[in-house]
This record gives sequence, structure tokens and C-alpha cells, in this order.
Amino acid sequence: MKQRINLYLDDLRPIKDPLSLTNIVASWLVVLIICIGYTGALFYVNADTKKTLTHIKQKVDQQNASINELQAALSVKQDKNFLSQQLNKLNKEHQHKKMVFEYIAGRNKDNKTSYADVMSDLAEYHHNDIWLTEFQFVNHEIELKGLTQVPSKLPHWFDGLKRSSFFSGKSFSIIEFTNENEGEQVEFRVATRISAEVEGDQP
Repeated sequence: MKQRINLYLDDLRPIKDPLSLTNIVASWLVVLIICIGYTGALFYVNADTKKTLTHIKQKVDQQNASINELQAALSVKQDKNFLSQQLNKLNKEHQHKKMVFEYIAGRNKDNKTSYADVMSDLAEYHHNDIWLTEFQFVNHEIELKGLTQVPSKLPHWFDGLKRSSFFSGKSFSIIEFTNENEGEQVEFRVATRISAEVEGDQP
């Protein structure tokens, strides 16, 4: 009967070193791959973030450009409104002076001196917020009609007229006011005489 004796005991067998060069290299390769993947992910996220920021910046720049355009347009519009107001005021002054000139030039020579005095007083005490639309001159009495957007200026204008040579010592026997253009303007009528309608009713 044969018997086998195992002389290769477990204690004599080589033990695998977990920190062998191969294992270390493999571990480093795994770590390197993980780092590369993480770096790639960060790069992708960073690129996407930059793209988003660029898009947002473009939007902000567009909005700033739109705001600047609107501000410029508003500034131009305000300038136009201001220029339009100035033009309207100049047109009113021109109409007033033109009316004065036409009345002076159109009257006969007998009344030339009286009309010239009245027109001179009206021109001297002209107020920028008040413009005349019509007046009548009969027997050294006068009736004025006009418009204003600032009714509070009328008393000052009346006081100025009373200091003039023609209106000195005269009093306005008729004073009427009417709102025009939905209250934006006030039409006034003043006279140093009794109107023809009132005179016709008198006996």
C-alpha cells in the first residue's frame, strides 16, 4: 500500500503581496481615470456655465441698448414738446403783433393817432400767457377779447393796462370769462364801455 507525504506545506507557500507593483500601478490607473473623468465633467460644466453667462450677458447688453434707445427717444420727445410749446408761444405773439400792425395800418388817418396809442399800450403791456383774438374801438372806448391758459395772470395784465396812457383813468365795465377746449383755456371779454346789446335795452 502506497502512501503519499505532502512536504509542500501551506506555511511554505508564497503569500501574495497586496501592495505589489502591479496592484499599485492598477490602483493609480483607476485613480487617474477617475480624475480624468472628473476633470472632463468639470470642464464640460464650466464650458456650459460660460455659455450660459455669455448668453445672459448678451441679453443684458441688448436690454441696456434698448433702455438707452428709449431714454434717447424720450429725451428727443421732451425736446420736441418743449420746442413745440415755444413755437406755439411765438406763433401767438406773432399773431398778436400782426393783429396790432393790421389794425394800425388799416384805420383811417383821422383815428390814426388814437389807434396808434392803443396799439402801443397793448404792445407795451403784452403778456406771454395772454393773447388777444379780437377788439373793437369805438368813440375812444374799447372792447377786448382773448384767450389765456393762466387766468391768474389776467388781473396783473389789467393792472398794467391801467397804468398806460390810453387806459389810464378808465375802468372795465364788462368782464366775462368762458372755459374753452374742455377747460384748458379761458376766453375772456373785457370792455371800457357798455356792450351794444345792453345799450339797446336801455330806454
